Amino acid sequence: FGIEDTTPIIRIIDKSEKISTIETQRSLAEELKRQGKTSDLSPVIFDLTNIKVAPREFSGLLRDFITRNDVIAKSVNEDAIQIMQEGILELEFVLNSLSHLPENAVMGDLTIVRGLDYYTGTVYETQLLDVPEFTGSVCSGGRYDDLAGSYINKHLPGVGISLGFSRLFDVIRQTRPELLRIGPKGPAHILTTVPENEPDRPAAYDAARTLRKRGFNVEMYHAPKKIGDQLKYAAKKNLPYVWFVRDGVHEVKDMVGGEQVPADPETWSVKKLNAQSSHCERMRSNPALKVYAKMRSLEDTLIQI
Repeated sequence: FGIEDTTPIIRIIDKSEKISTIETQRSLAEELKRQGKTSDLSPVIFDLTNIKVAPREFSGLLRDFITRNDVIAKSVNEDAIQIMQEGILELEFVLNSLSHLPENAVMGDLTIVRGLDYYTGTVYETQLLDVPEFTGSVCSGGRYDDLAGSYINKHLPGVGISLGFSRLFDVIRQTRPELLRIGPKGPAHILTTVPENEPDRPAAYDAARTLRKRGFNVEMYHAPKKIGDQLKYAAKKNLPYVWFVRDGVHEVKDMVGGEQVPADPETWSVKKLNAQSSHCERMRSNPALKVYAKMRSLEDTLIQI
């Protein structure tokens, strides 16, 4: 459309689902006027960016819209038309590459834009179609060529995606709460304390690794604070057991019963778990949460470093 500064326009479109059609078109008209463009472009831009069709219809509908629109013909030069055609081809390639997915799994949707100007191509969002009351995106991203090139002397293409675990868990909480069985504030069975006595710390790290290999979810406390503070942390998170290493001796504390006894990480077992045990077993067997143990293992390594 011969618009020099496209970022404000994109940001208005990005917010269009949160404001009314009238307000969106008014904002577009004001921005176009600020840039010395005719307000006739406002409804055209609005209509263009509201195209939402199945992949097989996308490129034909978009090309037809561009070639038949008199306002576009008057406002756009040949270079701009070429850029539009390149954009259509790029998005057409992406949609065709996803043609193996079930019908209606993918839509060409020009309302999806990003106000962040580091994006250089296709952007995408994912919604839960089987949970229509949940309207937010749970998986979003896009193309941003040369973003990494700002930090290294290389030309690098880039495509990124972020997965909204908090939103997904919120959907589960609202629609299938029985899958979560809310109990402790995390999947850990055991908190391994970080000894105040530095020579004992390697043994504590080894104990955590051994217990994890045996199938327990183990959280390592993040700092060598007073044992009382670490116990308060375990109580606050409702963790069933706390592991100690003092002068080379291993002990485990039952946070419900209060009993504290000597223990060996190679052989220790729980004969009778407290009321939280069923929750712990479910969490331990849940494949979606196996990443937890890997994250904790990395955290322990970083603590040691």
